[in-house]
Amino acid sequence: MSVANDIETKKLIEKNNITIDPYFDDFQGPNCYYCHLGNKYYKNRRSDEFIDINEVSDTSKYFELFENQDEIILKPGEFVLTETFEYLGADDAHIIRLYNTTTLARWGIYHAGLGFVNAGCGYKNPIKLTLELVNLSKNNLKLKCTNIKDGIIDYGTEVIKICIVPLSGQAKNGYNGIYNGDKSVTLPKIKKYEKLYRLADNSLHNKKGS
Repeated sequence: MSVANDIETKKLIEKNNITIDPYFDDFQGPNCYYCHLGNKYYKNRRSDEFIDINEVSDTSKYFELFENQDEIILKPGEFVLTETFEYLGADDAHIIRLYNTTTLARWGIYHAGLGFVNAGCGYKNPIKLTLELVNLSKNNLKLKCTNIKDGIIDYGTEVIKICIVPLSGQAKNGYNGIYNGDKSVTLPKIKKYEKLYRLADNSLHNKKGS
């Protein structure tokens, strides 16, 4: 796997192949960029019902939104959905890999959904990533949110680091899934399958014992 270095990352941004907005050299490492905590988050609302996540049409009743916050306090075992301050996007020939920061990991804060920004995601309309954070420690942990005050950025916690990875070639179709276009922390969505798919005759599912 080839990862773009600092020089290549800046060139990709200048050529509009990649979006990191805002971008400052201070947060660029030799092969990764450090992104910061935004100022909105959701916490779970306690429910005594059994939730069939495939049938929920309104997920908002299971979450409480907090906006324009200065901090997030995570209690032991607590889970929140939050966001990056930075807007991100990738063209059809690159992905953005996501990694936890060493500092958060050592405090016991875990990202429940690390992966990557798909090729094409946020390319025309850059997105803020929704982050799924869990406090695995035995302590209450406070994270600082990033806010803009009179045009000046008051940066908060470095919450995630990203690397730019080129694909082997440009994808035929860029990502156009249910989370493309997110401008803020976004609640879970369920993909519905309306199309029927026929199993091939030589599928392993047709073999005895499958």
